[in-house]
Amino acid sequence: QNNGPIVSGFVNDTKFSKDRGLYFEPFSLEISSKTEDCSIIYTEDGSTPTLDNGIEYTEPILIDETRVIRAIAFKDGFVPTNVDTHTYIFPESVIKQPNTGPNLPKYWAGKLADYEMDPEIVNHSSPEVRPEEKDFLRVPTVSLVMDWDEMFGSSGIYIRGESVERSTSIEYINPNRNTEDPNSEKGFQINGTVQVVGGSST
Repeated sequence: QNNGPIVSGFVNDTKFSKDRGLYFEPFSLEISSKTEDCSIIYTEDGSTPTLDNGIEYTEPILIDETRVIRAIAFKDGFVPTNVDTHTYIFPESVIKQPNTGPNLPKYWAGKLADYEMDPEIVNHSSPEVRPEEKDFLRVPTVSLVMDWDEMFGSSGIYIRGESVERSTSIEYINPNRNTEDPNSEKGFQINGTVQVVGGSST
């Protein structure tokens, strides 16, 4: 009985030179694998990298604003790696996130869409209310990463509303990951599913 194709081995997991987290200065991101002559494919739009989808990694990637990098490594005759996902958050760009952008649907499940940080808070006259970049260090961050269409497309969770489940990468980012305590929690990434709960307030 045929148990499947014969493979020469498994591609070693991809390694990122910088871990997911909050950043305040630009840096160059390197992605590598210990497997020689493998190809690393990455995406920046939340979609899953494959041999037919993504950018071949050939040189370090400049990370100078909030970015999501997903990567996988392939080699002929070998089982490829799983997909590694790292979210790099620059608080300044999050605070200034606008309510418009290319290909952004105007409605979620029939309700007016809302993407921006609340201007009443961001532009508040009181410094006690107005957010600052350092405020992101006060609480953990959760990053959900998935294909754009799965999130905002015609069959995505924000358009379809409740009871529509889609695959996602889930990252828990501990703001204290930069502490010198080697026992401090660095956060984690896991693959799972997500669905919208609620109507106009999701």
